[in-house]
Amino acid sequence: MLCVSFYVTLPTASKSPLRHNNLALTTMMAEDDYTSYYEPIEHDGRYEYYYGPDDHSKPSGFAEPVDTWEDKDGSIYTTDRKKLLYAPCHIKTYTIKDGIEEIGEHAFSNTEDVIEEIILPDSVKVIGDYAFARCLRLKRIELGNGVEHIGDYAFESCAVDPFPSFGEERNQLSLETTAAPLLITIPKSVVSMGRNPFVRSHIKIDNQSPNFKVVNGALYSHDGQTLIWLSPEVESFTIPASVTTIGVSACADCIRLRSIDIPDSVTTLGALAFECCALEHITIGKGIKEIPYDAFRDCNFQHVTLPEGVTAIRQQAFESCMLQSISLPSTLTTIDDMAFSMCVHLKEITLPQSVSELGAGAFHCCQSLTKVNLPEQITTIPASTFLDCRSLKQVTLPNHIKKIDISAFRRCASLAQIDLPAGLIRIGQCAFQECTSLKQVHFPDSLVVIEDCAFEGCSSLTSVDIPDKVMTIHELAFGHCTQLKNVTLGMNVKSIADYAFSGCEQLTTITLPDGLRQISPNAFAGCGALTEIRIPTGTRAHFMEILAQVDLVAKLVEVDKN
Repeated sequence: MLCVSFYVTLPTASKSPLRHNNLALTTMMAEDDYTSYYEPIEHDGRYEYYYGPDDHSKPSGFAEPVDTWEDKDGSIYTTDRKKLLYAPCHIKTYTIKDGIEEIGEHAFSNTEDVIEEIILPDSVKVIGDYAFARCLRLKRIELGNGVEHIGDYAFESCAVDPFPSFGEERNQLSLETTAAPLLITIPKSVVSMGRNPFVRSHIKIDNQSPNFKVVNGALYSHDGQTLIWLSPEVESFTIPASVTTIGVSACADCIRLRSIDIPDSVTTLGALAFECCALEHITIGKGIKEIPYDAFRDCNFQHVTLPEGVTAIRQQAFESCMLQSISLPSTLTTIDDMAFSMCVHLKEITLPQSVSELGAGAFHCCQSLTKVNLPEQITTIPASTFLDCRSLKQVTLPNHIKKIDISAFRRCASLAQIDLPAGLIRIGQCAFQECTSLKQVHFPDSLVVIEDCAFEGCSSLTSVDIPDKVMTIHELAFGHCTQLKNVTLGMNVKSIADYAFSGCEQLTTITLPDGLRQISPNAFAGCGALTEIRIPTGTRAHFMEILAQVDLVAKLVEVDKN
């Protein structure tokens, strides 16, 4: 995730909404998973601009205030005129002024549809992160002979087609183009680079720096130990045995690469290393200890074996892959959030007993998954773990599970039965919502909380027996369970919330405890078949009072306590 914030001071005449918006657009989100936005906030004459995901969360820190100077062509610099902050969006050929030493982050990000040529003077030493990102029409760039550092993703998505054949969404880009690649010459002066500066770009690199080398379409550190970038034009590639590190996004979007063998010499695999590759085959060497986030997202291989020694699979590592099966090592302890999300062809997975941490949405929308046995060390089923696993029929929960979190099994339409472990304490919101094949659930005596909508829409559920430790039946907990006929509430239930059983159109009998104190007016809305409410002997007056505001025609039947 990228979050950027900085202050600027604008000339009095420029403090207009239009200028604020133009300046704000100098920082764009480079990650397609997030939406950029901008909000100018004035602080003592300075304007703060924040960019981040569309949940509007704030970054942990803010940049120092920056005073600016605006040129007549619309370019914005720091007042010492050594750093270019913003390049105007209307110029096709842009020559950076001599004396500028740094190109700021996202400086050209507002020029994506216009700019075709950029010329840097020898005075420029630093090219900031994302400086030329998404310069889609760029045909020529000259880097001056003074450049020493090229920042993270500095040329991300340059010279690519913004309107690919598979869609015309604005944030979709395509490397499938017949245009000549953009030539980028790395001058001798360059000593360092950030994370893959050239990711998703249609380029050709001419390296002149002694600190790097280009071999067969791949950019390496001079010693050959770090693979920095692989050209998306490459169809066949062998990682040299000298490589120990595959950098962040190094092989991302290599749309022609079908097979890769990661040698045992590689000990560090960067995040997004092979994201959106066309890989149909992959071998992962024994040196890898962790699969980083997004490492293989959107790849085409159907099977992969992780070697012994791998301890963690990070966020979205295999999201949206064509995986049908995966072999996991006995050393694995952590599967992070959405690690296998959207692997719609994944049919089976055996989790080793060493796994103790399972992330939210780990198997979200694995629509072909039919069976899962969870390791004994798991104590919580996190939110959305098996959300939309529509073919899941069998789940074995470990004995130490204390909580099943929000939407954990929501819309598992094939799940007909589940055995809840004896120590379970809480069932979260929507945990089993719309599990339309679920016929029976046995609640353990340990259960304390059943949250809102936990079993809403379980249209095959026929009976419910609530254990004694549960004190509240929350909103829509069993709403629209259209086959539900009989309900027995535990002796400590004190309240039934609105719509708790609404839409249970075949509910005929419910047994209430003498300690019940409140039934919300709509608790049984749409329960037209409810004809009998069983209450303990001697409590008729009490229940007549609390049922007075409830729209029911059922008769009260007194029964002896067991």
